[in-house]
Amino acid sequence: VVTDKTSVRRDVKLWNGGAIPAFTSSDTITHAGGSIQFTDNSGGNPSSRLWTFEGGNIATSTDPNPIVTYNEPGDYNVSLYVANAIGGNQLVREDYITVTPDYYLGNLNPTICYAKFFDSQGPDQNYTAGENLVSTFTAADPDRMLKITFTSLDIENSVDCANDVLNIYDGPDVSSPLIMSLCGNQLPGDIVTSIAGGSVTFSFHSDAANNNGGWSAIIRCDSGVGVSELKNESFKIYPNPVRYSSFVIESEDVIEYVELFDFAGRMVYQASIDAHKSHIPTGTFEPGFYFVKAKTKTGFVSGKLSVLTR
Repeated sequence: VVTDKTSVRRDVKLWNGGAIPAFTSSDTITHAGGSIQFTDNSGGNPSSRLWTFEGGNIATSTDPNPIVTYNEPGDYNVSLYVANAIGGNQLVREDYITVTPDYYLGNLNPTICYAKFFDSQGPDQNYTAGENLVSTFTAADPDRMLKITFTSLDIENSVDCANDVLNIYDGPDVSSPLIMSLCGNQLPGDIVTSIAGGSVTFSFHSDAANNNGGWSAIIRCDSGVGVSELKNESFKIYPNPVRYSSFVIESEDVIEYVELFDFAGRMVYQASIDAHKSHIPTGTFEPGFYFVKAKTKTGFVSGKLSVLTR
């Protein structure tokens, strides 16, 4: 009996018994001056190792978990060679680390997934008088939103931020919904845009006096995947302005929770809803303007609220 068999050729690299290189890192994107920790996860019981870090403050290391600082923007290779008594192997990851430049407030519109963002004069000088500058950042990942974390804040404080103010908008320009207005030195919580792959816009105004230290912030792509913004026509806030003890929020979609922020960016109210309509108490609110942000079953909706003197 003769049986025909189909022959398939495969090129297979046989394990030579030497150590098998593998590694992870705390991040693959950082800003100029940022540090990343690497971890050796190699198999085969390696007895020795040699890291090579292109662009790092250390060129090589034999440490199992080295920390490397990158000072210049660019894309950099990382390699790890490990060996045991039988032999060794090398793993090279090309363009594994991306170092982004620092961004200073100005008329710029970068597409990023990691950035360190400063006022117009950077971390070592005060911002200047008479500034009216706008910067917009767009998420490089279409499936992620942008998260902004302020690490320092020093803007001249005034009632309703009337003198110097940093306005933050949920979108590509200053006609987008206002998220919050910042002045003073109290850090806001993390700010997350509402549209995956969307933008955040910063608009800064300074008057002729009391130019303070400004700010620094980290902007990165956030893991909140696929949340879309709803048109505000589906979201109602009434009465608005409100003078009495409560107001109503109402949406065509079920509202999961609501958050209110004052114009300094401080959260003043948060509640779970799980309904199309809810009464929100205002008994502890000071007169002024507030930003209302609600999460529904299908996305985020937002609006402004004015609380009048009772």
